Amino acid sequence: MCSSDLKAFAHQALDQLEEALRLFQKTVAIETASFGGMHEDVALSTYNLAGCLERMGRKAEAKQAYLSSAGVYEQCRGADDDDAKDALRAAAECE
Repeated sequence: MCSSDLKAFAHQALDQLEEALRLFQKTVAIETASFGGMHEDVALSTYNLAGCLERMGRKAEAKQAYLSSAGVYEQCRGADDDDAKDALRAAAECE
């Protein structure tokens, strides 16, 4: 987990959602640049980003981020992966 991700969780806990969102986006960008798009760390960070978007009421964006996370988990671990299934459930709840 990237240090900006930890800071993002702290801001999220304090209801400073815009700053949390900025930091989650930064983490996804750093990890994507470092590992490429198909990496478990990218999937987790994208899932965290989606949770922040959902909390902000930005359901359509959250759904897309959850689906992206699920897709990466499925590519890395297979369709039966529990994290992939969880991301798909979360996406469905954004409707």
